Amino acid sequence: MHAKRHFHLVDTLVLYTPVTGAQGRSLLVQLPNLTVLYLNALSPLQSEGDAKLFSRPEEFPFQLVQLYLLRMPWDALVAAFVKAQRRTLKKLQVDMHSLHPFGQLTFTEISTSFPFLDSMSSSTSTAPAEAIDLPDLRHFTGQVTILPMLNAPLSSVDVNFEMNPMKCASLKVLPPTVKHVALARVPDDPELGEYILEILVSRCPNVKSIAGIPLPPQDRSKIHQALLKLPQLRSMELHITRSWNPTPGHQWLRVLASELRTYRPTLTECYFRTPNAPYVFLYERDAWHLVSS
Repeated sequence: MHAKRHFHLVDTLVLYTPVTGAQGRSLLVQLPNLTVLYLNALSPLQSEGDAKLFSRPEEFPFQLVQLYLLRMPWDALVAAFVKAQRRTLKKLQVDMHSLHPFGQLTFTEISTSFPFLDSMSSSTSTAPAEAIDLPDLRHFTGQVTILPMLNAPLSSVDVNFEMNPMKCASLKVLPPTVKHVALARVPDDPELGEYILEILVSRCPNVKSIAGIPLPPQDRSKIHQALLKLPQLRSMELHITRSWNPTPGHQWLRVLASELRTYRPTLTECYFRTPNAPYVFLYERDAWHLVSS
């Protein structure tokens, strides 16, 4: 009885599968005080038994504040489980680690071949009808295509493009509450970076930090135009792609930081990721200073 009483006090659980869905469920239903849950699928959850883990979500006695679903697909069962936590959920991560075959195509090639890429109007202001209402959700990490399924006042998003340029349209549902945007596995296509910045200007004009934007080696006029419209931007991480020849060193990167600050005087942090090394510049005492490389 003493052990059982302490078992009920558990508020954080890290669960690795393959335990079967039934085993995991039998544990979860005994944790009324659970607020943080990590589920890491070491093998795909595909069987009927695995599906039991998320079935009948209304029977779980807890209300989560943080939920981390690693190597798990976003499907109807997972969506229903997340929806059942809507009253308290503040942080959500859904990461499938999946790959897509578009990594070698440019944004222009993709948008020409697949014209429906721009079918989501930039005037879209609400999530689709099937989106889950999550009134307390502030932080989301996962596939960028999950964003349209979440109707939430997000402040921070960390999204994975999986090297697929087609997925940038999902950013058009970002709420204006977003202050911090981090982009992972964005294709090395500067034109795509320009397009993403245009979306952020339209959807999140008060954003304070942006990470993961490919920087063009030549014409950066569209980047400059976007910076003029982001009055609260303080920090940027930019990717120096392999299209730069030669790869700029730290002196050249300092010049680039000064160029960007000309159009956005509020910038105080510039991170450059190059094929060779990352460089971090901070603006202090009227000059850019290299603090790490």
